Order: sequence, then structure tokens, then C-alpha cells
Amino acid sequence: MEWWRLPNVKELGSIGILDRTRSNPAIDTVAFPATPPTSFWSSSPYASNAPYAWVVDFSYGGVNSVSVSFRVSGDAVHLVR
Repeated sequence: MEWWRLPNVKELGSIGILDRTRSNPAIDTVAFPATPPTSFWSSSPYASNAPYAWVVDFSYGGVNSVSVSFRVSGDAVHLVR
């Protein structure tokens, strides 16, 4: 059985999707053509504030902390094995 999980913020920024030389989306559109230019949740909590988690914004390649109770339409997840 294969298990999928939510990557931590470091993994999410390094798995080959994020390309900071591009914008809107900040991804390799040839390798990942269907990845939307939106924020992707990570499994990493924001240490300074427990109800927050790190997200990677694939519209410009930035990393932000967001309240886990704040859900924005379009926020996505990218699962890894």
C-alpha cells in the first residue's frame, strides 16, 4: 500500500515545481502544466503561532504563514509519497 502525505514547507519548495525565475505561475509549466498559480498548503506549522501553517504561493514563489482556520477558495495541496 502506498501512502500519500502533505509535504513540509521545505519539501514543497524543493520538489521541482517551484521556479522563482517565473511568475503567475512560478512553476515549470512544461513539467507541471495543470498546477494553478495559487497557494499550496504545507504540513509545517508556523512555530510562532500554533494555529498557523506555512503555504507556498505558486503565483510568485513566496512563502507565507496563514491561519489554518482561514481557507481561501483556490488554496490547494500537492501530495507526495
